[in-house]
Amino acid sequence: MEKNFLKLVHIIILHKNNILLMRRKNTLVYSSYYSLPSGKCKDNESLIEAAQRESNEEIGITFQKSDISLISKPVVYIDHINKENYINFFFTINKFSGKILNREPNLCDELSFFSLKNLPTPMIPFVKTYLQELQLLTSKISKTKTYNITL
Repeated sequence: MEKNFLKLVHIIILHKNNILLMRRKNTLVYSSYYSLPSGKCKDNESLIEAAQRESNEEIGITFQKSDISLISKPVVYIDHINKENYINFFFTINKFSGKILNREPNLCDELSFFSLKNLPTPMIPFVKTYLQELQLLTSKISKTKTYNITL
């Protein structure tokens, strides 16, 4: 049986060892859980284009393709509740324009920076695990290997 994977992009924005997180609401799964700004890649849309679109739609910022870096290999997540398969891509944004604000208050009831040493709960489990595995507890993100991709 062939499995189809939905591509998701996750945006990591750091400021003084704090990370931008949003608390989801009115969602089918993980409502009231914290996560990174993120979203699905549309058909015929590159990962970077999806990250640009989602960043603008959710948090009101824009950036150039040269200001985003894929920071790890993709992470596969199987959602047994919705019976969907996801392949997750995590990006950092080094420079952006605009003011960070909650542009989807119907789907997000909090958008804040949190200390990397004290992440809020509850958090989507695979996102929390991912952040811990990346050792985002200091400014190590700037030293994390980036992966060049053609999209």
